[in-house]
Amino acid sequence: MAEKALAVGIDLAMPIEASGHDFFVLEYGDFTSTDWFSHVETFNPAQVKVLVRDNPAFDEADREAQFRHLAAVGQVLRESGRVFLIELLIPATESQLASVDQDALRYDRDVRPDLTTQVISELQHAHVEPDIWKIEGLETREAAESIVAAARQDARASVTCIVLGRDAPEERLDHWLSVAAPVDGFRGFAIGRSIWEQPLTDHLTGLNGPHDLVDRVATNFTHFAAAYQAAASA
Repeated sequence: MAEKALAVGIDLAMPIEASGHDFFVLEYGDFTSTDWFSHVETFNPAQVKVLVRDNPAFDEADREAQFRHLAAVGQVLRESGRVFLIELLIPATESQLASVDQDALRYDRDVRPDLTTQVISELQHAHVEPDIWKIEGLETREAAESIVAAARQDARASVTCIVLGRDAPEERLDHWLSVAAPVDGFRGFAIGRSIWEQPLTDHLTGLNGPHDLVDRVATNFTHFAAAYQAAASA
């Protein structure tokens, strides 16, 4: 499928992390060699993506190891001229959730933005230099502006941010897009399951045919694209 996408000129981003791990682990190869990069070259994606889970409250040794691995991968990608994309998730710790009475929305609004800017700065200090930061949806424009400022600090003016979907419902995504789109430094979104999961599930269970599947996915995508464009030009 990746080869078919490239053949028709689709801009392809490909993950290289193994799923289901708390910290960054390569899907192919390990950090003692560049075998993983041979896999990247085989598929030749326009962007190489790594999902990163981090929080300043996590174990210091685990964080430092993750920083080293990300820096090493980023250096190989930079030397090869490839775009490096980090999808940054900041999971709440028990104490952080307790500080907002277990209210996930308050964590997203009041706690996560500052943690995100701190993690970005710490990654940069550890020589982790992505071209694009894929950021969890933000509740306020002030938060979006602060994260762009962190991503672009110290002569990183070419670095940009995009909004990730986090499998959120449409109304939450519409809000996140409306917050980010007008902020200089955000360049779009990367929404997955909220666009295709339910149509694909219905198709696999026989509730719709292939044409309906395509139509529903296209409708969902164009809804978010229109929402982003409308907010960006408002």
